[in-house]
Amino acid sequence: MRLRPRSSLAEHWFLLFLSLYIASFYVNGYLAHPQRKPSTPPPQHEDYRLSVSDPSLPYGLADQHRATHRPQQSLNYLVNYTNLDLCFVSSDAITGHAGMPPCRTIKSLVESISSGGRVGIDAPYVPRDCAMWWYTTDELCAVMARYSLVFFIGDESLANVFGGLLSLLREDAHLGAVLAQRFDHERLMTSCACDSAYLDSDIACVQSRPTSVREIYDLDRTQIKCRTPGLAPFVDAQFVSLDGFPPAEDDVRRLQHQLVRLVARDSKPVAFVYSHGGARTNPKGFNPDETAAWLSHVRDAVRATIPRVVAVREVFLTAGATGPQVPDQMLFTHGLQAAQRFESDLRARAERVGFDVIGTWNATVQTRFAADGVHNRVPVNLLKATMVVNWLDLAEPAYLSGGL
Repeated sequence: MRLRPRSSLAEHWFLLFLSLYIASFYVNGYLAHPQRKPSTPPPQHEDYRLSVSDPSLPYGLADQHRATHRPQQSLNYLVNYTNLDLCFVSSDAITGHAGMPPCRTIKSLVESISSGGRVGIDAPYVPRDCAMWWYTTDELCAVMARYSLVFFIGDESLANVFGGLLSLLREDAHLGAVLAQRFDHERLMTSCACDSAYLDSDIACVQSRPTSVREIYDLDRTQIKCRTPGLAPFVDAQFVSLDGFPPAEDDVRRLQHQLVRLVARDSKPVAFVYSHGGARTNPKGFNPDETAAWLSHVRDAVRATIPRVVAVREVFLTAGATGPQVPDQMLFTHGLQAAQRFESDLRARAERVGFDVIGTWNATVQTRFAADGVHNRVPVNLLKATMVVNWLDLAEPAYLSGGL
């Protein structure tokens, strides 16, 4: 029998070890990067409107729209709303795009929507450098579902903005800001619908306004128009009235109780929208020092209540401009110049501490409204609510920072 030469056997073992050594590089590479997948081109959207149904998606629902850097089509995105024959609204009459691309960062959004203008009384409001986005109701639901709760805390002007948000969620500008169950039909249709829901100071109209999305959903689930199955239960926003300075301690404790009860539901971020200091809130006139102190007081109460593991994002929404009906003896404290100085002061303070402030003076100065600058009509409240939704979409929640 012929034996194999010793050199051939050594060569065989050498090749075996070499193969194992090379194979180990492939195995280690795969274990270190198991997420590597072949790259695929991004999907194309013909009309640049994204239908999103997963609340766990990253922040920035309109990122794909913004990535194209192309303007939104000039259409009426409210065309399917109910009761348009009784209370007509149109998105392209509320805002103008002027061919501008959508805002892509929170800083550019806040600056642009705070610094726009109108060409004529009640003309469409055009942001300065980049455009807001009009969301479908399903997109709006997806944006809000990323938050455990969106808290609106402030005075009557913010209550009206909250009513605008409810109208967007219910797709109804006529009765969207009130609960029809609290009225007989005739009274509701004549006294507290459409503009009257915001302008009428009748206590019955004020009491007809719901203070949370959950309140509407529990009465009639079909009223929240999230068409993606299972999305509506994750949409919640709440208004808490907290005006005056200093805020009443009973109201502050009530706010803290609501925070403990609602924020404990899950670990998703919480958003806070504040407003305070309008002419109606302070009969002495606009006072940025007092409003900054109010905000610090409220945020201290929030900070002492919310768990540190919960991410937070906050924005302050100014009340806006006052009307030409302000009496002569009150022009210095309540007039247009006083309102503009108030907003400029707050925005300057906010910039120093990295706090978002959406100014609405430019958005309201050429609109028809009451003398106090609080009771705006339906288009202005829908505009302000859409500003907040755009901010919610681009906001990146983090831990609470310092006050103003």
